[in-house]
Amino acid sequence: MNNHETKRTACLAPLLSIAVQPQGRLRPCCWWWGTNKNELDHNIQSMSFTEYRNTVGKNLYKNMQQGVYPDSCKRCNTSAKPRYEYYNNLYPDYVGREFEDVPNLKHLDLRFGNLCNASCVTCNYTNSNYFGKVKEQGYWLAPGQVPSEEERVQLDRDMDWHNSPKAIKSIIDSLVDVDYIYTTGGEPTINPTLHKVMQHLIDIGRAPDITIEINTNGTNSNKKFLDLFKPFKKVILFSMDAHGELNDVMRFPTKFTQIEKNFFAFNKICTGDDLLMITPCITIHNFFALPNLLNWANKNKVPITAKLNILNAPHWQSIARLNRDQLDIGFENIKAIETVLTTRGNILPTRLFVEDMQARLSNKSVYPPFPKDKDNLIINWHMSMDYTRKWFESRGYDPKITNIPEFQ
Repeated sequence: MNNHETKRTACLAPLLSIAVQPQGRLRPCCWWWGTNKNELDHNIQSMSFTEYRNTVGKNLYKNMQQGVYPDSCKRCNTSAKPRYEYYNNLYPDYVGREFEDVPNLKHLDLRFGNLCNASCVTCNYTNSNYFGKVKEQGYWLAPGQVPSEEERVQLDRDMDWHNSPKAIKSIIDSLVDVDYIYTTGGEPTINPTLHKVMQHLIDIGRAPDITIEINTNGTNSNKKFLDLFKPFKKVILFSMDAHGELNDVMRFPTKFTQIEKNFFAFNKICTGDDLLMITPCITIHNFFALPNLLNWANKNKVPITAKLNILNAPHWQSIARLNRDQLDIGFENIKAIETVLTTRGNILPTRLFVEDMQARLSNKSVYPPFPKDKDNLIINWHMSMDYTRKWFESRGYDPKITNIPEFQ
């Protein structure tokens, strides 16, 4: 435990929120970093949301009211206090409230296992069971993207929590006062449990009062899902990493032509204050080609997130592997686009993307200059190029489309 004097009031996460990891583990929020056995034993298949909140959540909140925060909050114990501020901004009327005065949850973070229909280069079997199919088809995979057969069996068992009647009941029972649901996977739009949750909220007439924030790979725009999604307030984080063929190979085996159509299908069900944006994850594979995606977005009036996701792991794909000259080339190309459209019709100078990337790369604890792989070998630029070439060529693509100078 540690004191955190900069937090004037208790964090609202254990009071209002529960997050479910892909393997069913329960946490107060997605930044929770608990590692001791007791914390690891909190699982949706053995403990209902109500039980977790009224025991674990209550104890945490009471301690936080005294200014005492567990080591598991270490990711948030910074000057920025990101999740602490997130909940305070989302629920200002609950700041400083007593636990006994708030009977129910308000916020759910549901990460529905690893059921997915894509095998993105930045991902692995833990987040997408589609990697099993890709391995069987003989495509090259980087070390660590698919576990051993024994580990896969255990993962498949753990990841299937969302099909448990007990787990589904726990979620449904918790929805009395919930007004915000964040969901990802796997790919949440193809997960039947999310469909059941949405249908329940529609049946009891609460859909218009609920915000569903969904992190999707954009592959599913079938009418059944869009009809389910339409009556809710919506925040749609639409994963699109590159334009054209580069997106196809990075997010294999999706096709940009279909993803593009799906984006506009999602756009048609958005109204009022709904938010829809593309959320590229920046890696060595799309860094030099990012202007192509930004130009496409500007041409089609597609909003892009105001804060890009800068990949830190797998380390071989991180732009932290680039040297200063390489980074400068990419940064100048991005700034040459000048502006992009973000949400709410706002215009963002692309120099702000660059300044944010530069600031984040300076954090060497997140973006280490000399990371090591599981065999204790330093991950260098040669390894990055070797893995990139193997990933692209085994899928029938020329790594030249990355615009990485070494491939030109």
